[in-house]
Amino acid sequence: MTLLLAIVLWAPWATPPQRSDAKVQDLIVRLDDDAPSAREKATSELLECGTSAVPALLLARAGTLSEEVKARIGFLLSALGDPGRSTADGGSAVSGIRVELRLAAGNASGILLEARFQNVSEVPRPFCPIRLWNKRVPGEGFISNLSEAEVDVRALSGEAPKKRAWKKFCAGGPNPRTVVSLKPGDMIKSECWLDLRSLAPGEYSIQLEYYSKGLLEASENLKSNDVVIKIGS
Repeated sequence: MTLLLAIVLWAPWATPPQRSDAKVQDLIVRLDDDAPSAREKATSELLECGTSAVPALLLARAGTLSEEVKARIGFLLSALGDPGRSTADGGSAVSGIRVELRLAAGNASGILLEARFQNVSEVPRPFCPIRLWNKRVPGEGFISNLSEAEVDVRALSGEAPKKRAWKKFCAGGPNPRTVVSLKPGDMIKSECWLDLRSLAPGEYSIQLEYYSKGLLEASENLKSNDVVIKIGS
């Protein structure tokens, strides 16, 4: 099965540069380049073109394409064409910190998520940067007592997931962590790669949960907005 990852998310934080039609057409041709690095570069540059690339992508989709090019064009159209599937401002603040979850990149194997933690209060706030993530994916998961946060992938449609098989890693002894001070308005970014090749076709919601209750003695854990993705056959 060829995995088509359709990320239903527009990146509102970037103002895309305008590209000429000829440049967009050249990038679409390079989606079928013999060199994998050239195909990845063309995909990234088409994302940077923003909505100006959509008409040419729609026209290309109607032609005869390889399975990989179909997957790449499907990903690009979904990423550029549906802005309403994410809470762009992030979740509710906890102890003066708010986190926003965004899609940084994606391909047929998985997605790269970016978490943006920001001090939205008027006083400095302590924060413990993320070194390790727990991952909860339908059918499998990774959990460690060393993790500072988790990403939870929940099925919204499609086949019912199998019982989750856990991979656990527990370390004994002290676990020193670095705590930094975030001034009002300061932001820290952290990235997490999710391999989605094991997921059945369907729609999924992804949310981040930061363990602020245990790490920073907050009243509750900090949760992000949801990011919705679609995976098709």
